[in-house]
Amino acid sequence: MAAEAICADLGLSREIENRLAIDALEMPVLNCRAGDRAVRQLDVAAMFVSLWLLASMAIDALTPKELTVYMIGAAIAPAIVILAVLYWKRVPRYDFAVAFATLWMTTWIVLEFITPKPLSLLVMVVAVAPLAVVGAVINLRRWRHSKPRSSSTRLSS
Repeated sequence: MAAEAICADLGLSREIENRLAIDALEMPVLNCRAGDRAVRQLDVAAMFVSLWLLASMAIDALTPKELTVYMIGAAIAPAIVILAVLYWKRVPRYDFAVAFATLWMTTWIVLEFITPKPLSLLVMVVAVAPLAVVGAVINLRRWRHSKPRSSSTRLSS
C-alpha cells in the first residue's frame, strides 16, 4: 500500500511499483539480524583460506625451488583447518596460541620431510620461534603467579 502511494506520487510505472514491493519484502541472507552463525562461518572460512594462500606463497618464497607451492599448500592445509575450527569454536586465546605454535612446528617438520633438499638454518629458526615465544609466556605466567603475595592488611601492635 505504501509503495503504491509513493509510486503514484512520483508518477512511476506499474512495473517499477511491483519491483519496489518485491525488494521491500526480500531480506538479505547474510546480515547480523538474519544469522550470526552463518556470517561467522563465512568470515572464518574466508579469513583462513586467505591465510592459507598467503602462507603458502610466503613459504614458497623462503624455501628451495624444489619445494613447490602445491606441496607446501598440501602440507599446511591440515594445520590451517584445525586452527580454523578452533577459532570458530572460540577457543581461549592462550589455548589457541599453544595450538598455533604446535601446529606451526609440526607443519615445518612435515615440510622438512617432503623437501628434496635440506632447509636452511634460518627456516628452522622461523619454525622454532613461535614455540619459544609460547614457552616463554607460559613460564612467565607461572613465575608471576608463584610469587608470594604480600598481604595488604597488617595488624598493628
